[in-house]
Amino acid sequence: MARRLGEMLLAEGLITEAQLKQALTAQKKHGGKLGSHLVAMNYLTEDQLLTGISRQLGIARIDLGSVSIDQSTLNLISSDMAYKYKVIPIGREGKKGLTVAMSDPTDMIAIDDIRFRTGFDIHTLVASETAIDQALMQYYPTSDALGKLPVTTGGNVEVIVQDPLSDTSAGGHAPDDPPAATLLNSVILDAILKGASAIHIEPFERKIRIRFRIDGVLHEEASPPIRMRTEIQSRLENLFKFDRAARRQPKISQISATINDHPVRMMAQIYPTLYGDKILIKIWNQNDLSLDISQLGLQRKAFSDLSKAISGHYGLIVFAGPHKTEKMRTYYSILNTANTEHQNVVSIEDPIEYYMEGVNQVEVNIKGALSLPTALQFLQDEDLDVIGISDLSDTAILGIATHLATRCRVYGLVGSHGTEDALTQLMNREIDIRLLAETLKCVVTQASVRKICEHCKTPTEIEEDRFVRFGIDPQKLAGRTYYVGKGCDRCYHTGYRWRQPVFEVMPVSPRIADMMIQGAPSHEIRMEAIKEGMRPIKEDALLKFARGITTLDEIAKAFS
Repeated sequence: MARRLGEMLLAEGLITEAQLKQALTAQKKHGGKLGSHLVAMNYLTEDQLLTGISRQLGIARIDLGSVSIDQSTLNLISSDMAYKYKVIPIGREGKKGLTVAMSDPTDMIAIDDIRFRTGFDIHTLVASETAIDQALMQYYPTSDALGKLPVTTGGNVEVIVQDPLSDTSAGGHAPDDPPAATLLNSVILDAILKGASAIHIEPFERKIRIRFRIDGVLHEEASPPIRMRTEIQSRLENLFKFDRAARRQPKISQISATINDHPVRMMAQIYPTLYGDKILIKIWNQNDLSLDISQLGLQRKAFSDLSKAISGHYGLIVFAGPHKTEKMRTYYSILNTANTEHQNVVSIEDPIEYYMEGVNQVEVNIKGALSLPTALQFLQDEDLDVIGISDLSDTAILGIATHLATRCRVYGLVGSHGTEDALTQLMNREIDIRLLAETLKCVVTQASVRKICEHCKTPTEIEEDRFVRFGIDPQKLAGRTYYVGKGCDRCYHTGYRWRQPVFEVMPVSPRIADMMIQGAPSHEIRMEAIKEGMRPIKEDALLKFARGITTLDEIAKAFS
């Protein structure tokens, strides 16, 4: 049936023979649906896939988000069958018919099996796989057709989630899995596949709300009944090895995981609220980390200034900005430039978000085993080439960092709202300001904007007065094409998917070092950097807009 779908898409002119061959090879190697591989390879969008299927087969499309399905209809198809074939029952057609939504209505094996098991004649509608996944979470949240999360003890915990479409013979679920366990499994798997950075499980008076943070925005995913609260928390406490005797107390723990071949780190936090404990699970997907600094999106001068700063034998480079995880990705990329067999690189982190082969990563403050100051004191006598410090907010830590920066490169993070704020924090500490000015080589301030979704990107017109409000001369951008995302299943109908970092890279020139020693205000120091050629971060964001990466609306939101 996969070949039949491929032939249909070829007939529509949506893919080439070579693309079909590559997708079929990927399907043979990894399993799954042909259409999913074609979309994942960016050979066509999900919308194009559905349009091609609909036109070739004469099958109508359905927006699952706009329909409400009653429980009597859902009961016609079991949860295991719904997950196995990715099918959602929509409604009865007379006495003998049943209308269902499928992502691949060419799958006659699935249709025949559904017909045999239900006793109904099956009428199909086509829906996106993303929409069906969301509907499965909504309508079959306690399905036992999902894989397990078996946990091994000792060292780093390994978590393996089997494919939710796999059967028991392939190493999938056990038939007696409790509903809460399978719900939590499916939630974690779904979050990984959708690129979520966090899962929020929140108890209220009559329900539990499950939300994913995707591209910085929270989206509600499921609302299981409140009776499952205790079971869900019990399963999570077992998974993360929490002390279950400590009730109604804040707790934190983390595990390493391999989920459907995705290496991830997960950190769970539990704290009491009015109707029970809230659960927050932070996710760091190793596959999301790019260690190539040329892929960060730095403009030419910013890239040159940063490269010069990290090429020296000593000095302090500070990474500033409001969001730690975004800064950490840049931090890891910069660390990786020194990750060679001839250099001794140590990174002190709280917590370790991504593993780096070849870097000596030290985790601090996990259950109080090792503090950051203690780790730094211990390392002062080591012959270091590069040391990374994930938090410079403490005066004592900054003091040690500046002394270390006289003999090796030191990369450190500061939580701030911009370059001025970062400079104020650094200069207002009770440390040797002259030593700080002499060792500080560069301040890299980072924020991010959401990227226009590539699957629903469309040209748009922008009125000239909008350019003027952003300080842009419309004539300088004449002839350019501007884009917005019209919204689709792949981007939760927001028009945005994934995030793009934007930067302000301030090299510390002799003039700026003198201003620091003289106690000049941070805003004057930043203005001097701009005079010397530094591009302000908002201008960097506007360049991303001019290149069709983001929108003016998103920039206005990010820098309001």
